[in-house]
Amino acid sequence: MQTTLTSKGQVTIPREIRQHVGLKQGMAIRFSIEGDHIALRAVRSPQQGASSGFALIKSRRKAVPADLDVAGLSGVARPEGRIKRGSLLAHMGQQAGGFDFEIERDKSPAEPVRFERSCSIPTSFLNR
Repeated sequence: MQTTLTSKGQVTIPREIRQHVGLKQGMAIRFSIEGDHIALRAVRSPQQGASSGFALIKSRRKAVPADLDVAGLSGVARPEGRIKRGSLLAHMGQQAGGFDFEIERDKSPAEPVRFERSCSIPTSFLNR
């Protein structure tokens, strides 16, 4: 890949190289002379060079305050006086006059599922 030096001494680093090395807009870059070559290295802050993979994950959400009272959020998630979907459908059905939503649900506990061996398995299959 080739690029051109501007009159101000600036060059554009090709996109493929920026992506491969992980260069982002605003990152500091250090130049050094190594023999007859110019070396270009990204200067990483201690936060960027963390040892675990969690340093690579960034959230766009704001952090949750440490003193957040979760119990106080119950009125936000389920506001009092809200109309529930099932209640609304039952009301609409009663107004239409064709639906009976007063059916009682069987609340007795269900019997546990029982599995019985209904076929024989050849021993040659088990010895694999």
